[in-house]
Amino acid sequence: MTNIDAAAHVTGRSIYLDDIPVMQGTLTVKVFDSAVAHGHITHLDYSQAEQVAGIVRILSYKDIPARTR
Repeated sequence: MTNIDAAAHVTGRSIYLDDIPVMQGTLTVKVFDSAVAHGHITHLDYSQAEQVAGIVRILSYKDIPARTR
């Protein structure tokens, strides 16, 4: 199978995601998880994060309509 992007990659002509300027108004998402493998999160306190300028919304497992356990 021929890689159609190979020539652009090796010559430096490929445009990568980090090469594209971020547009004004772009919403960025940051995911946090447990620092402990197979750990159980027993309490979430994001009251300080809610006070940070620019925070639009904080989502937790309760906001995702899927089986979480």
